[in-house]
Amino acid sequence: MARKPTYEELEQRVKELEKEAAQYKQAKDVLRLFSHTVDSSIDGIAMGNTEGRITYVNKTFAKMFGYSREELTGNEIASIYSEDRTPNLEETLKATAEGDWTGELVGKKKDGELFPIAVSSSRVVDDEGNVIAQTASYRDITECNQAEHDLRESEYKYKTLTENSLTGIYIRQGEKFVFVNDRFAQIHGYTTHELLGKDYLSLIHTDHRELVRQTGLKRLRGEVAPKRYEVKRLRKDGKSIWCETIAARIEYRGKSAVMGNIVDITEHKRSEEAVREKREELNIKTKSLEEVNTALRVLLKRRDEDKAELEEKVLSNVKELVIPFLEKMKNSQLDPKQVAYINILESNLSDIISPFLRNLSIKYINLTPTEIRVAHLVKEGKSTKEIGEVMTLSPRTIETHRKNMRKKLGIEKKKGNLRSHLLTFQ
Repeated sequence: MARKPTYEELEQRVKELEKEAAQYKQAKDVLRLFSHTVDSSIDGIAMGNTEGRITYVNKTFAKMFGYSREELTGNEIASIYSEDRTPNLEETLKATAEGDWTGELVGKKKDGELFPIAVSSSRVVDDEGNVIAQTASYRDITECNQAEHDLRESEYKYKTLTENSLTGIYIRQGEKFVFVNDRFAQIHGYTTHELLGKDYLSLIHTDHRELVRQTGLKRLRGEVAPKRYEVKRLRKDGKSIWCETIAARIEYRGKSAVMGNIVDITEHKRSEEAVREKREELNIKTKSLEEVNTALRVLLKRRDEDKAELEEKVLSNVKELVIPFLEKMKNSQLDPKQVAYINILESNLSDIISPFLRNLSIKYINLTPTEIRVAHLVKEGKSTKEIGEVMTLSPRTIETHRKNMRKKLGIEKKKGNLRSHLLTFQ
């Protein structure tokens, strides 16, 4: 007859059952948490047994391959891969079963569509080290491949564009160049390889280095900074060059950066400097010429004043020292010939001091001296006969001179006498 357990034994048994129940509940909670976590994963997750059959898949995995969970459970793991697009599939699956494995394979959906997947698998072992299952995570890398392709294509197009650009293009992150095109390197006398990783300030002349550094810091901080400016830069051979720079803050490969375009304007600067020097030289010459002109004007004014003063003195001397004595001689007893000479002398003196004759000879330089003397006597109202007597010329000769004067004065075919025209030269 079996012995009845004691109270203490029953109590001990109850405690053991309560402990087992708690452990079961804890395991159930852990399993529920695991199931929720696995189902929430963006990666497809599957488990398989040692015979190569699927025992569990999460929602993402089922959706990725286009099956329901029930359809996948129990299927061979090899059924989700493309044998045609996966060389040595059997060996690959064997390798995944023997240890941890990571790589890319080609998956096959329920409708037969093939797509690239990244697979990372590992084994599950018991306390004795025996393999009891295998787990793997799957990621559809179709979009990743497309994005990578698009990125490569964009970089190719950008590189093609920049390498054919007539301007130098650079991108720097921090103080180092991360990209330069051939033109940028050529402007500075370097190769593109030599400039990658080089400090960007090393290409700036010491006169402008601090200004460029402060401007760059403002731009990276998002503060207002000039986008276009002229700066003196340095070539590899140490020679300085002037470049116009246009720079802006950008995002490059996920990080803040500065992109710039430069144009070599050294020759333009030299031309500007040459023009400036020529302008300064011209200003100096102009100023000097103005001073010379001022001096000439002063001299000409002085000459005119001296000339007027001399004329006034000559006129005054003739009137005071010559004319009175001629008048006395005319009133003395002279024979007709002497009187004629006195008249000629008086006429010639009048010609010398007459402003009329001076103005006439200046305007009509083609008049002969005799014609000028005849013109003076005509203006004084002398007749042809009187003029002939004064000048001891025949009346016909005087008429010839009068005719020539009308022609030279341009009044040959005009109405009005010669005297009226000559009176306008006072």
